[in-house]
Amino acid sequence: MTTEENIRVAGEDGINFIPVRPEDLYGSYDFRLEASARTTPKAVEAQNRLAFANLIAPILLNPTGFPEEAIELYKSIAMDIGYTREAKVLHNQIRRLRAIKAINGGVFPGQEPVNGGAKQQMQGGNGAQGKGTAMNNMPDGEAMLSQMVNGALPA
Repeated sequence: MTTEENIRVAGEDGINFIPVRPEDLYGSYDFRLEASARTTPKAVEAQNRLAFANLIAPILLNPTGFPEEAIELYKSIAMDIGYTREAKVLHNQIRRLRAIKAINGGVFPGQEPVNGGAKQQMQGGNGAQGKGTAMNNMPDGEAMLSQMVNGALPA
């Protein structure tokens, strides 16, 4: 600024225009800024939410086609941006995936366990069978699913 200019100042009595010269600007000042509560227009926020819903739609249509970690990531993103309903839907999908895996011996229907890893994980040890093994002491699939849905087993 090299010449005198008018600046707009909003106050309790409305908006005023005050002349300011370059030498008036030297020194220290206290400013109080007031911003609106909503920084993103409602239409933009709705468009962003719709874009996120379109992003997670394939997970909702075919959750077995996505790794659980990817769904957890989307859930975390939803929570970070304040989409709590979407995060809850994703959380429920993760619970369903875990229930499907539990019923099917640790794998999704149509998939084979890799190197017997899922079978070993469910049975304990090196895939031991018989009395005293984890698989022998587990309830049937329907009972396990019921316990998971009712929160009796960890999700």
